[in-house]
Amino acid sequence: MRNFLWGTGPGGKVKSKASWKSVCLPKYEGGLGIKRISYFNKALITSHIWSIVTDRESLWVRWIHSYKLKGRNFWDVTPCGSMSWGWRKILLLRDTIRPHIWKKIGNGLSTSIHPPVLHHNIHDRAVWKDLDGVEQEFSVSEVWNAVRCKQDKVPWVWGQIKHMANMSAVVESWDSIAGWLISRSSSTQNSAESVIARLLVAAASYFLWLERNSRLFSNTKCSEAQVREKIVTTLRLKLLSLKFKATTSNRQLLKMWDIPMSNILHASD
Repeated sequence: MRNFLWGTGPGGKVKSKASWKSVCLPKYEGGLGIKRISYFNKALITSHIWSIVTDRESLWVRWIHSYKLKGRNFWDVTPCGSMSWGWRKILLLRDTIRPHIWKKIGNGLSTSIHPPVLHHNIHDRAVWKDLDGVEQEFSVSEVWNAVRCKQDKVPWVWGQIKHMANMSAVVESWDSIAGWLISRSSSTQNSAESVIARLLVAAASYFLWLERNSRLFSNTKCSEAQVREKIVTTLRLKLLSLKFKATTSNRQLLKMWDIPMSNILHASD
């Protein structure tokens, strides 16, 4: 993968095909889903902050409260030159993750602003909120998604056409696609659904490969709508030359592909 993206050819250096920033985006934002170490490191450090603000039962948390905080609020501690590198890193991350950590008030005993008591028998607790302000269970993955670089979601062509072969449950990975096809390669090999699925995967692979080559070598590109139309049109022309058994599922597939019902085989055919 590294050689494909940034490797050199026989003639020396070649232009990088993708930036590291783009590669580290999730697949639904146009990247390869590789986690950038700097963002993941921030997420791991945040897990220590979460332990402190939730007062997790551990020797390290008790040591932090006794020797670092000394009764002070974690959010109010000022970094200074005599601090250790690790403790400084924890404190410098506060501004980044502070908007995501909220306090849910219970009896108000552990909240410094002395709010009104809402529930006498329930302790105050910290909660994590995502970018949309929705409360989520705290995890390193949630933090990583909050602190990483982001782009708009991309309209993947496969996600827009897979339902046309009843493959809506298949995710955007070769393992998932191949697994779905293999599971139908024996008993249902010649069913309309299986045939259309194999043709759809083949057509999508072909036209996406052509689009990839055009963008790399000809500096020309089509929109995802144009690529999708090429795939659907080509496959529909192929389906017009086929005959299908008279079943309810086949009729639904033909309707989806706008194939005339004259392509349905009848008992007399």
